[in-house]
Amino acid sequence: MNNERNFWQDDDSQMIARVFEYKLQNKESFFFDVDDFVLIIDYYIENTSIKMAQTALKHAINLHPETVIFKVKKAQLLAITNKSDQALSMLSTVENIEPFNADIIRAKANIYSHLQQFKNAIKEYQKLSIEDDAEEIFSNIAYEYENMHNFKDAILYLKKVLTINPSNENALYELAYCFEALGNIKDSTDYFKAYLEENPLSSLAWFNLGVSCSHLDEYDEAVEAFDFAIALEPDYPSAYFNKASVLCNKGKFWEAIESYNETLNFESPEPLTFQYIAECYQKLDEHDKAIQYYFKAIELNENLSESWAGLASVYYETSNYNKALNFIIKARKLNNQNADFSILQGDIYKALEDYEQAVGAFDNALELNPENPDIWMDLAEVIALRDEDIDSGIQILRNAISVFPENASLMYRLSFYLITDEKNKEGFSLLQDALYLDFNKYTEFIEMDDSLLNNPAIIEMIEQAKQIKHNS
Repeated sequence: MNNERNFWQDDDSQMIARVFEYKLQNKESFFFDVDDFVLIIDYYIENTSIKMAQTALKHAINLHPETVIFKVKKAQLLAITNKSDQALSMLSTVENIEPFNADIIRAKANIYSHLQQFKNAIKEYQKLSIEDDAEEIFSNIAYEYENMHNFKDAILYLKKVLTINPSNENALYELAYCFEALGNIKDSTDYFKAYLEENPLSSLAWFNLGVSCSHLDEYDEAVEAFDFAIALEPDYPSAYFNKASVLCNKGKFWEAIESYNETLNFESPEPLTFQYIAECYQKLDEHDKAIQYYFKAIELNENLSESWAGLASVYYETSNYNKALNFIIKARKLNNQNADFSILQGDIYKALEDYEQAVGAFDNALELNPENPDIWMDLAEVIALRDEDIDSGIQILRNAISVFPENASLMYRLSFYLITDEKNKEGFSLLQDALYLDFNKYTEFIEMDDSLLNNPAIIEMIEQAKQIKHNS
């Protein structure tokens, strides 16, 4: 066997397994030592060849009947074949003989984790001596806490892992995830800033800092962090992608497009990347380019409802309402639970003066998102247009204000409808309430009809409210 071991030393598991299979098939006698059998069994387990693993284990036990590790492997195979109770019973029996055997403890922990008995898994890991492998033990305990959604304790153990090995990227990923899951974005930012003082060459830490800063709307700091990550790792597509998203939030759409395009140099095109590029072009009023990139996204994923809706919005913005309608219908067929799609469809029908259909679309949007007061205003408008009676719109707005009594926009809109319908006393009273509630939104009232500025009573109310706001 010594010659054979020299032959397979570069790829132990696979080569030993092949030799084992060859000898079985040819009914040759063989002898493998304990370590060889462990490699063979693990190779088959990792490749889900359970029957071969069981065969190898049988031969291993015949040749090495008193070896504890093979009892552990037998327990593993029992667990894999859904006989976890038998596996745990066997391991407990063996543990009584060798209570400090790390292989037994790890096997029990793995089975408990598989059974989603995470507390029991943690108890097993805590039996291990940290001198064995503290980094691995703390990592495993952290993951079990994550499985329990106990992210606070998971963070404690992940920090221990990074104290031992600051280069552990899995721990860095998981730590960022745990901070975000808890909503502790400020703590995340503080941690990664401190970490980078000691480990300034970690591109992943710079990336995590960038993500945390972006969640805090600290956009300049986020871009700077992503730039550091890119400087350290120029082929880091996620850093380019997240940087682009931050640039969008800053309104720097040309720079965002450039950053999105950088990702295409390092990974296969993703439909969402093309969609976001399209959205940037749309914000820049580059409508032809926006359409081109929405179609690129659809070519990669024809079921991407957001891109069909994006096309609809571009054609709506350019007054091509019939095309817009075709595309929003397509989007809604793919996703009929998106209130924004229904709102856009309502806007398109309103532009086409099909008020009955517009009412239906806004009704649907309201069912999907009753907490959006803007939908109530849209619905009031198209119902008034459909019925050719502003009283219908007034009633809708009264209902909306009963739901949102502190919404100034609804109050300004209803006051406008009332004044337009010559219900001046109620209209002026409501306008005054709106001005005192949120003076800055009075422009919404004026934009509905700028001739209102010719009304002395309205001008006087606005000036009085302005003075009160100035003095307060």
